Parts: sequence; C-alpha cells; structure tokens
Amino acid sequence: MQGDGSGPTVGTERQAIAEVSYGQRIRDLAAANPDGTAVVFAPRAGPDVAITRRHLDDRSTQVARLLAARGAGPGTLLALALPNSPEHLFVSIGAWKAGAGVLPVRADLPAWERER
Repeated sequence: MQGDGSGPTVGTERQAIAEVSYGQRIRDLAAANPDGTAVVFAPRAGPDVAITRRHLDDRSTQVARLLAARGAGPGTLLALALPNSPEHLFVSIGAWKAGAGVLPVRADLPAWERER
C-alpha cells in the first residue's frame, strides 16, 4: 500500500532497493573506469591532486586490511585526527571497508584536550 511507510512503491508494487556498501560501490566504479577521476583535492598551497578510482580503491583496501589486522571491524569506532588530505579519505573509506565507524577529530586539537 502506497504511503504506509513500508517502503518505496510504484502503483501498488514495491520496488526492491539493492543495498550496496560504500566499499563495494567504490570497487565497482574502479572496475568500470579505473583511470577515471574519483576526487580532486585542492590544497591551499600547491597544485591540485587528482585521485583515480583505482588508486582510491587500492589505497583504501590497503588501509582496511591494516585496520582489520589490528582488530578494527564492526562495532569499532576509530577517532581520526588527520588534516583534510587524500590520506584522510583513504583512511575513512578503509575504515568503512573494514566495517568500522569513523569519528573525525580536529587534527590540530591540543594533546591535553585529546587525552581528556
């Protein structure tokens, strides 16, 4: 029944919505167009840095494996204190691929405040 909160409908038929993880979607995009640009970082100083879909997938998978080897997985929350950079993106996506959550923390937060 349409509008009953049970999900999307067309007429009276429900449409199936495929659930795809961020990690799987990145892998699919990298396979379809590995040399396509995934993201461009524009630092305050220096040239723009273009990250290809293949590089994003490869680096985030490396991070996911490292985090999983160190015990990160579903139910793990990782505090991430990195400046905005390609590495921040690789680690965030790598954590999601490992099943962990990410809690961004200001990179310039004083040590005394981080340790509270």
